[in-house]
Amino acid sequence: MRSRIATRLVMGALVFAVGITAEVLAEQRGKLEMRLSGSVAMAPAVLRSTVFVEQHPDNRMLRVSIDGENYFGSSDIPLEGADSKRSHFLEWKGLPAGEYQVSTELFGTSGERAVLVRRFTVVGN
Repeated sequence: MRSRIATRLVMGALVFAVGITAEVLAEQRGKLEMRLSGSVAMAPAVLRSTVFVEQHPDNRMLRVSIDGENYFGSSDIPLEGADSKRSHFLEWKGLPAGEYQVSTELFGTSGERAVLVRRFTVVGN
């Protein structure tokens, strides 16, 4: 009997913890979305990214960066709180072959508000 109660308590705690984690991830996901033109391309590649930012009075800066073995690029886009544009378009040209990580960071007045990371592969030479 005690083992059943203990099992139910542990299961209840896990369900609660997973629920909280899912809620936090959903909250962060709502702040940022990123769409890439694809996940694989031939070298020299062109990568297009559209980033969607939930409008919020605390938004101050959006940083989008691409990081690979032989290439790094980063753009800082100033935001004006709730009056900022919702979508932002970026393009990188001439990417050499390799594995890339595309990161989007949203900053507010008290620091980082959200982060989103995607992977991109360039095949060829």
